[in-house]
Amino acid sequence: MANEYAGRRSDAALTPASLALPSAASTTVNSASIDLNAVTPFPAEVEFELVSASASLDSTALPNGETITYVVAESTDDSTFTAVYTLDEATMTGAGGAGDTANTVRFRLPSDISRYIRIQATTSGSSGDCSAASLTVKPVF
Repeated sequence: MANEYAGRRSDAALTPASLALPSAASTTVNSASIDLNAVTPFPAEVEFELVSASASLDSTALPNGETITYVVAESTDDSTFTAVYTLDEATMTGAGGAGDTANTVRFRLPSDISRYIRIQATTSGSSGDCSAASLTVKPVF
C-alpha cells in the first residue's frame, strides 16, 4: 500500500505564471515564462496545474462554438518559444448560450523539455473580450 499525498505541493522557488486572457478575437497572449532550471531528463514526477480561467466566461466573451486554446511553449533562451503541445483538455468552448466554466487541468512535461516554458492562450475568430478572466500555471509536486 503506497502512501501518497494527493493534495500536491507547490514549489515556492518556482514562481507561478499568470496572464489575462485575450481581449479580442483571433488573438494570442503569452504568460510570463517559468524558469525550470531544467536538467535533462526533466523529472517526470513534476506536474503543472493550469487554472484556465479565474472565472466562468459568459456568452458575450465566449459565444457558442468559439474557443480559447492553450498551448505549452518551450525555449532554451527565454526569448524564442516553440509550441510543444496543445492542452486539449483545457480548451474552453462556448456552448448553449452560456459561455464556459473555469477549469483546472494538471499536465506533465516531456522529459526533454527546454529550460523555460510558458502558456499561450489563443481565442478563435469571433470570440469577445475575455480579458476580465485570467489563467495561472504553477508547478505542483
